[in-house]
Amino acid sequence: FKNANDQYIFEQNNGTIKNLFLNASVDCQLSQNATISILVKNNVGKLQNISTQILNYNVKNQTNNVLVLSGLVANNSGEITDCMVNANIVLIGSDCAELTIGMLSAINNGVIYGQNDNYFSGEGSYQNFDVQGSIATEVSSTTSFIGGVVGVNNNIVGSNTNGASDSKGLASNVLINTPKLNNVGGIAGKNTNQVNNALVYGNIKANNNVGGIVGINTKLTEQENIVSIGRIATSIVEL
Repeated sequence: FKNANDQYIFEQNNGTIKNLFLNASVDCQLSQNATISILVKNNVGKLQNISTQILNYNVKNQTNNVLVLSGLVANNSGEITDCMVNANIVLIGSDCAELTIGMLSAINNGVIYGQNDNYFSGEGSYQNFDVQGSIATEVSSTTSFIGGVVGVNNNIVGSNTNGASDSKGLASNVLINTPKLNNVGGIAGKNTNQVNNALVYGNIKANNNVGGIVGINTKLTEQENIVSIGRIATSIVEL
């Protein structure tokens, strides 16, 4: 993908895409609102057993715009299961009006299940990382949501069985260096619903609303069976 404002293979998936290995490279300059999501812009179907290796993910922003960046899906309203993303996302250039970044999905309104059998916090074990790499930028944004797995989670991330012995968990190892951005988390920048059965590695540096699991968590939400290992650095601490 090079020098195009919207970059993905499929604009919308309504069916099932599975058993793929993708090698991708992103090197682009953006001059307007843009979505970069590698495989699918809008997923309302099912993505299963897809491994994405992004050799370079370099984006230069040239105007005060709205950016959505992901390693797999921009907007998920369906199901993502047993998928992996390995990427180092680098954003430089002008500040943004709105910025949302998530390794698996920028915005999740569906379900995202990990591939790690029998992972829950009591055992602390995992097989492979579902997401790994880094997110780095020196730009600022009026509104931002940055997560190692999803930028914004409005439904379920991790598993659907809340720690049952046959559940699958999600393991993340993402370094996040976004010192001028707010709402930054190891799993999600913003969570309005459910995150469970997750193992989170990686250091995070951000401005405000920063967490090893989620950056900002709304009321009446669930977080269960989660282990977060890493260092959190923030320039603003609210007591």
